[in-house]
Amino acid sequence: MDFDFDEERFRITDSIDQTYNYKKIGDFQTEVLISRNSPIRLQKNIIAAIKAYSLGYKSIDYVYKKYSDYWFTDSDSLEETNIKNYMDVLDYVKNYVNTFLDLLENLDCNEKLGLIVSRAALYRLQSTFKSILLLMSRNQYLESMNLCRVILEQCSWAFCVYTKEHEEDIFSINPLNCLKDFKTFYTPAGRLNGFLSNRVHISPEVTPEYLQIINNKIIVTFNPISYRYDCYYSILSVTDMYCSTIEYIFRDFINKFYFVYKYEKEFVLFKEREFVTQANIFLDNVRNSINNEIHR
Repeated sequence: MDFDFDEERFRITDSIDQTYNYKKIGDFQTEVLISRNSPIRLQKNIIAAIKAYSLGYKSIDYVYKKYSDYWFTDSDSLEETNIKNYMDVLDYVKNYVNTFLDLLENLDCNEKLGLIVSRAALYRLQSTFKSILLLMSRNQYLESMNLCRVILEQCSWAFCVYTKEHEEDIFSINPLNCLKDFKTFYTPAGRLNGFLSNRVHISPEVTPEYLQIINNKIIVTFNPISYRYDCYYSILSVTDMYCSTIEYIFRDFINKFYFVYKYEKEFVLFKEREFVTQANIFLDNVRNSINNEIHR
């Protein structure tokens, strides 16, 4: 049986982060789109030119000297830090997921039905990753974590069916019932499942996080700041899980390993995975930016 991929392959591309590569500067009359990496002095010169033009001045010198110190505030700096954190994680997740998508695409393992359907299930998760990253770029953290559960369930299911050879054995397995067996390989799955369940299920205990009463008015916060860290933790965790699962299931067809290794006769997770080490650095950066935002 051959495994054919759609010619219009769906990749996690740079289309997600175009909004973050540029920003608008100017005033209520005129705005300019400029790279976020542009020097601050250049950005201030552009703003001064826009404001000088609006005021009818022939030179930007007066406007620049009098007002330029007020144009970039602490709030702007915090926003830039948050964007940098997102871009760092976006690039990191994107590079790993795309690398493993390439691996799945080039595997030669079309003999067993279980391997074929596992491969298909894991391959299609690229759209789920892209959706999560897109939602994160819009600060939709709760919705992003819901989709992280989808990746957890699909990885669990792929793990449970890859050894099966008959259709009835494969499609009778419910993804919701696969976690117990999956934990025998990917031990963090149980903790991650509990974490996601606690965060995405709106219970009375977490109501104060998103609902407040101020001056007799009900104020709803759709994405509390506390969800930001949880969301970054979730996407990095499921990325580690995704790559680990692919290496384990298709270990007989892979020559180089980054997430699993052979211990005696079994393949097991590396305890010190390079991916996790770098992910923890990203999470520290996110935590620090949240603390700075809270205490500004």
